Amino acid sequence: SFGPGVTIDVVGRDEALEVAAELLSGDVAPAAGEAFGTVGGVRTTFRLTTRWDGSSQESWTEIDCALPPGCPLLLQLRPREWRDTERVLLGDRNYIKVGHDAFDDAFLIEGAPADVVRGLLDRDARTWLLAARHAELTTETGRILRMALYGWLEEAKSIEPALKLAGRLARHLREATRQADPVSGPSQ
Repeated sequence: SFGPGVTIDVVGRDEALEVAAELLSGDVAPAAGEAFGTVGGVRTTFRLTTRWDGSSQESWTEIDCALPPGCPLLLQLRPREWRDTERVLLGDRNYIKVGHDAFDDAFLIEGAPADVVRGLLDRDARTWLLAARHAELTTETGRILRMALYGWLEEAKSIEPALKLAGRLARHLREATRQADPVSGPSQ
């Protein structure tokens, strides 16, 4: 098991997309494996997808949220793997630490501005991402924040909190930017 409501069973795919579309007050694009709409006023796409890992396939849930204009953010957050230990110890890169030991031990974070990234990853976000076990957060082309979760979320009780967190993170970017630079804040 990958956590509550997470499976890799293809049977519930269409139903999961319908649930997501309802929660987003949106619609479904079944051929693309997507539901789209808004969460908390943020344009959002919920996607059930498959990634290749060498010769095997892995099921993933991706939630893309539009980021507000004028708020710079580059982010790549992923679970730490055993092969990362040496890289971290040698200081190979400037990984961001959020000051929460369990979270810093579980995830590698690269991003800029670092203070904005730290502000975005508040206690609620860290708690949720730690519980999700295998989660990624990345910024994508087109001012998109993508939250990717291993396995397909197929039940409302797991889809709804994931959508809410992704939308909250996208909305919270403006405030995190303002807190990181209270003089200039977000650009207009």
